[in-house]
Amino acid sequence: MRRPGAMTLDAASTIKFGILVGFCAIFIDASVAHGLFWENDPYWTYWITKTFLITAIFTLGTAVFGIGVAQGIVITAIHTLVLETYYQFLAPVGLPQEPMWLPEEDVWFPWGVPPHYLAIGAGYFLALWLWRRRARLADTDAAACAAVSVVGAVVVLVLDALLSQLLLLGHFAGLTFYVQHLLIGVVFLFVWTALVGWDGRGWVAGSVLLALVWTTYSMYLGPVDLPFTARPTYLGYEDLWLRSFPGATVASLVGLHVTRAIAPRLPWARVEMLPR
Repeated sequence: MRRPGAMTLDAASTIKFGILVGFCAIFIDASVAHGLFWENDPYWTYWITKTFLITAIFTLGTAVFGIGVAQGIVITAIHTLVLETYYQFLAPVGLPQEPMWLPEEDVWFPWGVPPHYLAIGAGYFLALWLWRRRARLADTDAAACAAVSVVGAVVVLVLDALLSQLLLLGHFAGLTFYVQHLLIGVVFLFVWTALVGWDGRGWVAGSVLLALVWTTYSMYLGPVDLPFTARPTYLGYEDLWLRSFPGATVASLVGLHVTRAIAPRLPWARVEMLPR
């Protein structure tokens, strides 16, 4: 059943790749499909169930077909059919707070199948790119990753606070906002340094994705003005996508470029930034 010449994985790598696709695809679905296109939040059951569905379908599909561009196109189509059938017959969105059955046009065409296929497909190909990059990256010392993640997160956060929050939004977002973004930045940059690297492509892709992760978190989970008020507010569409996201992208590009330049001189260990 496997295509001739397809790249195959062992069992442990297959489940790791399936989990990676699950996280990448649900992130693209949350940020681009729901954040930019549909502008809605279908609540926790949707996100949790869909993450498991994506992981299951792509793990099984990878076990049968292997990984690659053609495999991604086919498995994404299978997943989209399963997903839309699930929402047609088995479950509403909005659980557990506001259950609602989707109308036909939101399940199938024109607003169901095309956006879901494109979003989940983009998640698959992001995961495939990350997987192949990891295979070419020399192992990096954990202390070196820690140094890059902390320094990079602080530099980008300061630039983002000046550019996105104060200049473009004209608003101090609150201490909680910056603590959240710092924690996210440290984890993201540690993962990126260890698994992807910081050549030209790694730098640009990492900068855009860090800004997208920050913006998506703010949209769903990160209100502003905490802890100074008992009535925190969430940023609206224009503030998020026309001001905060572009500003965070520029801040990430500049801040991570600076981090790349100083990384070889960071303490604890020499940082190997480039893939082989």
